[in-house]
Amino acid sequence: MLFGYKSMFILLVVPSKFALLHAFGKAEIPSETTQEILQENTSENVPELQTLEIPLDLVMPTYAFHTKEEDIETFGLWASQAGIKLNTRYGDVDGNTVSNSLKTRQTSHIELENAFSDAIYTGSIQIGTPPQKFNVMDTGSADLWVADNLCGKSQGCFSSTTKFASKSSSSYSNLTQPFKVQYGSGKVKGTLGKDSVTIGDLTVTGQTFGTCDLVENILRPGVDISGIMGLAWSGIATSASTPAWESLFLQGVLQEPVISFALTRLINGEPITVGKGGAMTIGGTSASHFQGKINYVPLTKNQTYWLIQLDDLKVNGKAVDVGHPEVAIDTGTSLIGGPSASLAKIFSAVPGSRLMSSGDFAGYWTVPCKNNVEISIRFGRVSYPIDPSDLNLGKVSAKENLCLTAFFTINKTKPGGSIPEWIFGATFLKNVYTVFRSSPPSVGFAQLSTKFSGPTRYKPTLVGTTTENAKKNDCPRLLNSLIIFYYSLTSLSILYFLNHWAL
Repeated sequence: MLFGYKSMFILLVVPSKFALLHAFGKAEIPSETTQEILQENTSENVPELQTLEIPLDLVMPTYAFHTKEEDIETFGLWASQAGIKLNTRYGDVDGNTVSNSLKTRQTSHIELENAFSDAIYTGSIQIGTPPQKFNVMDTGSADLWVADNLCGKSQGCFSSTTKFASKSSSSYSNLTQPFKVQYGSGKVKGTLGKDSVTIGDLTVTGQTFGTCDLVENILRPGVDISGIMGLAWSGIATSASTPAWESLFLQGVLQEPVISFALTRLINGEPITVGKGGAMTIGGTSASHFQGKINYVPLTKNQTYWLIQLDDLKVNGKAVDVGHPEVAIDTGTSLIGGPSASLAKIFSAVPGSRLMSSGDFAGYWTVPCKNNVEISIRFGRVSYPIDPSDLNLGKVSAKENLCLTAFFTINKTKPGGSIPEWIFGATFLKNVYTVFRSSPPSVGFAQLSTKFSGPTRYKPTLVGTTTENAKKNDCPRLLNSLIIFYYSLTSLSILYFLNHWAL
């Protein structure tokens, strides 16, 4: 009995090293390579799926990094239009600030078009019987609409705009319901209808969409873009209809409720990959477009925008406190937008930076062209650096050595609400393979294959490795000291008990 009592005493006072490690947290992170750790950190293996690729074409030339006055003037015009586009998408911005951006049981692989210095990525769809082809853009909204034959120049359409001819489609059904979307500084009006919609070689029948005879401040001359295909959630659809990509899954066409993107960048006016703007895969992922595994980040809200939490932001290796805001991930936006106070904190770490307050570049931050600004952002445990070439859009003047950055200011006049305060567009997304997953609701990121990223030293890093881990070296040492102290104290207690019992 006494032996049993002693044994019980020893079991109580001598916990295992594993138990101590569990109680204090993991003492150290294994020393595998970054690639191995990323694979360990991320979700399940993604099987290679049969895909259909649709090319994205280059619509407009780039004027970034040109120094001629006429080129810079055109660059300024683009910047101003980009601000209007962002305003039309997310709306509700400060009147003194121009915000900037352009305002899917199979898988379908769609190549994207890279338009005007990485500003617009578009994909083609077909509507009707026989099919009519249209170039559309977006992920930030949920409605599908295209311009119709009644839309002329005074209604916001142009000779370059391909328009839907409803009378030419034998499968079109007019729902005789008005359709209207207010985007802030822009709007569309028309009628709801139903028809077959083909994305790649996948067709959804009876898809509700808008045919618009008024398209204000959205399309642009000389560019063949006909409308928007929303890839967000039905909860924000003005038409109260199911988005086309969800319809494909509900009709049993897709293997997975997943849309994934690999976006290319322009280098000296030329994309760095075969396929001009990248690729969108609907219903799965393409194994040839990324390396390792996918780090999925859960959505902060369901069935609105693709919102995830920003965990950390660093400028030139130093953390900047911008809190932990919700960020909308949007391939239809070209830049990165955020609140003025947060952007001011970011650029306070960049000597010579300046907020442009007037003219075509109003709302953008500029930096001295010689500065190589390195910014990384963290979602979950993985930090993603942004290639400086994506942050620097080009000179704002032939006389000044100032370059435009890809950061623009969004000042919401009504704080809160459903409109995101941060938007991460192609400036960030060109650096990662992006997966939008509806079940479970999340956004995933992975390292791009060299086919899309080219040779680069800007690769995702798991927090806790290399320099991050070096900062935590004192924690394992302290824990080891506590373990030694605990065992010493336990041994003394046992010796005291045995000695006292022997007496």
